[in-house]
Amino acid sequence: MNYTRDDFENVVRNFDISNKGSTDFRVFATCCVLLRSPLPAAEDLDAITNAFPQGEADKESFQGAALWLDATESSQDREYSHPFERAGHVKGILFDLYADDGATMLPVPAATDFFAVRSIRAGKTALKTYGDILNYQRPGAQK
Repeated sequence: MNYTRDDFENVVRNFDISNKGSTDFRVFATCCVLLRSPLPAAEDLDAITNAFPQGEADKESFQGAALWLDATESSQDREYSHPFERAGHVKGILFDLYADDGATMLPVPAATDFFAVRSIRAGKTALKTYGDILNYQRPGAQK
């Protein structure tokens, strides 16, 4: 797909929901990393919170946790290739995005809020995946 200037402006609008002229790079990066993954349901977010009742997770624990994105982000390696734990690496990227700079622990409640993208999803039932957020067209918008 060839993106035009209008397409790019639409993507920016999708992330600047309060019309302040700014977006959170972490939310944009999450949408790019989890492009084909489904948006998490409330149960998925509760499962993350329940997996880390202390409210924090270290990187190794977070990478090893069962998350809603495992099915879409896992990879099937060929028989003769070196194994590549794609889902674990994706979780590592998410950890690095949402852990405070230089921190060794991820604040789980704050991270689940980012994963939920509630403010962007509000009233938009057509959004099913993170990629849908990038391509969402507001009703009445010209394409």
